[in-house]
Amino acid sequence: MEKINSHFISSIAIARDALRQLDELPDSTTRLLFVLEGKKLIGTLTDGDIRRGLLNNREISEGVSLYMNQSFKRLRKEDVNPESLAKFRSQDIWMLPVLNVQ
Repeated sequence: MEKINSHFISSIAIARDALRQLDELPDSTTRLLFVLEGKKLIGTLTDGDIRRGLLNNREISEGVSLYMNQSFKRLRKEDVNPESLAKFRSQDIWMLPVLNVQ
């Protein structure tokens, strides 16, 4: 089992570093990074997000916060149940943050 810490990246990291980190993840279904500002989750990032940014004239040396998806799918801790997980699996979503928010 891969380390979950390998899926976290700082919001001040650059896209080139994110691509390297994504490339080191072993399973293509879990090639997703959670972008953190301190301890707060502010977005998700895939190689597709970076590819789209580059196609829109972003530079590989720019910060990941310019590439990340801020409208990511998530669950609240109290909403985790087999039905909600099955819904996301049916949408081919294999990694999903569970947030501890009110």
